[in-house]
Amino acid sequence: MAVLAAGCARPTARYDQTAAFEVSVTAYCLRGKTASGLEVRNGIAAADIGVLPIGSVIRLRGTGGEPAEREGIYTVLDTGRLIRGRRIDLYVPDCANAVQFGRRTMVAEVLRHGWAPDGKGTKPERP
Repeated sequence: MAVLAAGCARPTARYDQTAAFEVSVTAYCLRGKTASGLEVRNGIAAADIGVLPIGSVIRLRGTGGEPAEREGIYTVLDTGRLIRGRRIDLYVPDCANAVQFGRRTMVAEVLRHGWAPDGKGTKPERP
């Protein structure tokens, strides 16, 4: 009985630490459906599914400690043929703003890696 109780007290296999890494961030303004089938809207990011699978939730922040444009929480619901490795593309409804944003280095903190409807999640690979 003590062995069973000790087994129940062990932490689950769920990954509870936040992975954070630098990413190259750009913006896009194309309207339409994402790779997940949803219409594009604010809060959507495109990523390489080998790094951040569909359903991943990330927090983007600047690298210098100061608030950066487009900081916030995004859900990976899209992909792109040019989005490979540590690249993130953010949906921006205004094309002029997307062009003005350009390419920036930011830090992505992984809040959820992929979509896990059972709540167990998966441990993100360190890219």
